[in-house]
Amino acid sequence: MTNKSKTSSGVENKAYFISQASCPHGWTLEGTSCYHIGREELTWTDAQRMCEHHKNSYLARVETEVEDKAIQEMIRAQGHHSHKFWLGATDWTVEGEWQWEPEGSASFTYSNWAHHQPNDHGGNDNCMSMEGESMFHWYDDNCSNKKKYICETAPSVDMTTVEYLTTKSPSFQTDV
Repeated sequence: MTNKSKTSSGVENKAYFISQASCPHGWTLEGTSCYHIGREELTWTDAQRMCEHHKNSYLARVETEVEDKAIQEMIRAQGHHSHKFWLGATDWTVEGEWQWEPEGSASFTYSNWAHHQPNDHGGNDNCMSMEGESMFHWYDDNCSNKKKYICETAPSVDMTTVEYLTTKSPSFQTDV
């Protein structure tokens, strides 16, 4: 972004704003979010609490295919592709109506459910998981099961201002 202003002497001030997104130590920047894979296996509720405790984040909301693929690549790169992970959606308020927690936003314009999922097996599957061994498809799962988890938070944005002055070349007029 550029901001310009002129002084009365014809000198032009230009300021360029350069922003750089960064994540906390141990987090990975993918697209417009920072992600962290929890090392321990927790229940869905404990995983959500752990995310909230660390960097005020939440269990990951996978809202686009691009974001889904980026998370999958991060999991592979960190050697976790054989694990199961909690994601941030539940249908515990109304069965079959999946919402991203903790706000309860139901903006499911993208999904990556496994075949025959969600199925509410046994009537207790109310939390979303992602399974690396099944091509990273989503499953509804019992919230009391223990799995690794993926936290998401916004990156911090550092703004750097670069300012410099320019002058207009004087114009000369010649008489012939």
